[in-house]
Amino acid sequence: VLPRLSAVLRAEAPGVKLVIAPFSDRLGSSEEPASLQIRLTWGDERPPGIRSQRLLTDSFVVLMRRGHEAARAPMTVEHYASLNHIKVSAAAVGTTIIDDSLANRGLERNVVLTVPHWIEVPSIIERTDLVAVVPARWCQSDNRLTRFSTASLPLDEVTLNVDQCWDSRRDRDPAQRWLRQRIAKIFAGQDSS
Repeated sequence: VLPRLSAVLRAEAPGVKLVIAPFSDRLGSSEEPASLQIRLTWGDERPPGIRSQRLLTDSFVVLMRRGHEAARAPMTVEHYASLNHIKVSAAAVGTTIIDDSLANRGLERNVVLTVPHWIEVPSIIERTDLVAVVPARWCQSDNRLTRFSTASLPLDEVTLNVDQCWDSRRDRDPAQRWLRQRIAKIFAGQDSS
């Protein structure tokens, strides 16, 4: 999204300055009231005074190297939990929803490696017996992931939602409204860049 949004801003609003900040679980805690967040969400809870628009809902897949033994059997919840996992830190993604869903079933996965972000995951998966969970759309849009095997994550309640959230006091701000519309078009695949 960021490369397309950057192209739109450079072409249509070159005076706009965009600041990309690390994940925060609180909207507006340190930002100006005009801030806008594009964030992963794991449910429909929203803080009071915050408006939001769902931009994307996606499922997850289990990513593994080609030829991985796990690809030969159906990916049941029990089979998934029995594998060796690489996990992106909860501090980076803001959730433990997979582990919580497994715990609700009396299961626990064997996380042998936790990393701070996604960048290293493909090269680690390619060289090990570890598996990771990634959004299904990433496998379609990231050429690095086409060389891997995938299976549907057997936890149907675990979905990835991407919302844009903003302070309700800025709901009618014309500049922010324009930006929100442009972002929504990019997520819908309707941008021209």
